[in-house]
Amino acid sequence: MKHSASIDRARIATPCPVSWEQMTGDDRVRFCDQCELHVYNISELTRIEAETLIASTEGRICARLYRRADGSVITKDCPVGLRALRMRVSKRRRQCLRRWLASRPRRSASKRRRNKRRLHASRK
Repeated sequence: MKHSASIDRARIATPCPVSWEQMTGDDRVRFCDQCELHVYNISELTRIEAETLIASTEGRICARLYRRADGSVITKDCPVGLRALRMRVSKRRRQCLRRWLASRPRRSASKRRRNKRRLHASRK
């Protein structure tokens, strides 16, 4: 439990003024041109990866992290975080599907009835 406590006690002493989107890199680590440091996204690392990273840098790293209401840090393998991520992805998929369906030209009611009759006729 010693390791778990260390990640949950992590604090950002001075937040970087540069947004994550402005930094270059991937979902796990990006490079800040202003600070000239790598910034790690703890929520994209498993708890073990995050603890190893913190231990290997003696706790002095630049990191992006999210906390739950209870103060614990969200990591990639966190079941609550995974559920929330799945919900966000599902919501985005539904929104995209709605937009796509809304952008399609609507068929008139007469065309729908005609297609329905053709479908029934082809089944006979």
